[in-house]
Amino acid sequence: MTWAASAQEVVETAVRGGPFLVGLLRYLRAPITLEEARATLERRLVNREADFLRLVGRMVYARRASPYRRLLRQAGCEYGDLALLVRQHGVEGALEALFRHGVYLTVSELRGDRPVVRGSLRFQLRLCHLRSSWRVLRSPIIGRRARSVPHYVAMFQDLAVNAVLTMDARGGTVWRHGHWSNVADSSVLWLVRATGAGYRPVRWFSRLDPAVTPISLRRRVISTLVPRLTAMVRVPLPSPTPAPYLAPRPILDWLSEELAAGRTPHLSSPVGLAVSLSREARRAGLDLRGAQLTISGEPATPARVAEIKAAGFTPVVAYGTRESGLIAHGCLEPTVADDMHLYHDAYGIVRVPGGEATAELPSGAVLLTGLLPSWPYALLNVSLGDQARMTRRECGCAMGALGWTWHLDTVRSFEKISVAATSIHFSNIERLVDEVLPSQFGGAPIDYQLYDVDDEMVHGQTRLRLLIAPSVGAIDEQRARTLALAALRRDGAITADLETARDWFTVDRQPPVVSAGGKIYQIHRASWSTEPR
Repeated sequence: MTWAASAQEVVETAVRGGPFLVGLLRYLRAPITLEEARATLERRLVNREADFLRLVGRMVYARRASPYRRLLRQAGCEYGDLALLVRQHGVEGALEALFRHGVYLTVSELRGDRPVVRGSLRFQLRLCHLRSSWRVLRSPIIGRRARSVPHYVAMFQDLAVNAVLTMDARGGTVWRHGHWSNVADSSVLWLVRATGAGYRPVRWFSRLDPAVTPISLRRRVISTLVPRLTAMVRVPLPSPTPAPYLAPRPILDWLSEELAAGRTPHLSSPVGLAVSLSREARRAGLDLRGAQLTISGEPATPARVAEIKAAGFTPVVAYGTRESGLIAHGCLEPTVADDMHLYHDAYGIVRVPGGEATAELPSGAVLLTGLLPSWPYALLNVSLGDQARMTRRECGCAMGALGWTWHLDTVRSFEKISVAATSIHFSNIERLVDEVLPSQFGGAPIDYQLYDVDDEMVHGQTRLRLLIAPSVGAIDEQRARTLALAALRRDGAITADLETARDWFTVDRQPPVVSAGGKIYQIHRASWSTEPR
């Protein structure tokens, strides 16, 4: 890294991380109570439509740079038109109407990989135009004195409302909480979700060991400053303990110690890591009955959930993204493996109807709209790259009793692969197949394909196979694997620890798999029953 690049990283870390840490400390010093959370949820549900209109008015119509404003103008929808739609059809009805008139964003448009094109309108989206205002907001918590608070303080408070209620519904306010992931802002948000009045996390496990694998300045700052600063205000969050996904023994030791002491440990973890942990526990002959898990980040298929339960864990599924935060949390009386309650006080979701699918949005694709003004990004009919089923029913569990009656299940991605607790976006695969491999070994892009094998698990992870057509000629397969992983790491699609884990990514010399329609896609999935994209 050059000096200029290093200096730029220092500046960006300070500018972005400073307000984040201030918001974290302000929340930890006065976490919300269960009574405050209940009152806030009730207000949100009652005022949902008015809050949506107020948010769109402030974050979209009042901001000339907003890409949503350009889409709404292209659709001929002024604020008064939107207000009429909401009054007549509700939030979801209005969002469906907006989608039909081109008011939405795909994953590729959101990432800036493709320009936004709607009729004669064409522009390149910049993520900064979706950022919420940095100005102070009114405290969103009912029961506290109405006053202005910094943006990130409001975000942490908003985030905690549903987290506290969910933890109480699960009986988790007396549990011992831990988290397993890479060191990042999202890890801190998970730690906050397990923090309420009178309880907070006790362990934080990191997939990366800074003594072995170089990590970015931002991650070093987070892993160092978060524990130290929170200790200074007497509400310490734990320091990260290295626990690579192929060597999770520190986590198993912690779980066993807590169970032996008569306590209930609760670990939040990506799905694939949880499967790996369960298999390691069974190999070690450990009985983890009574341990609780919150699993997320990858499809919670019936086979994976069964693997996790086999070690004695009680798993509950959660669903969220980096752009949106946590969207849904597992039903306590599930009908399928990933049956979840949608936090519809905080989000609106509509699905793309079968007859209105587009080239990038297949039938059943979910479009998300954020209803809370404190989240860092304004989201209006944004695709997350996922499909799901959505139903409304009374399930009888403690989560449903709070008013969350919308259910999501069978969440599957059509824009990315979730493997080894990492999401690899299709645009990263396109660069690998279109540019990197042909430039090194010859042939055309159709001679290369990534094959996502859902039913073959290695250490709990879906396996990726790089298929290279024999017509390319003699090549060094190990070199091809090394180049492919290095390219994915440069794109930020995988982390350094995955380059040394050899069994989840293999190279096979065979022709790419042809779809039922005779097409060769850059990524083929064995689990697809219909043609991808």
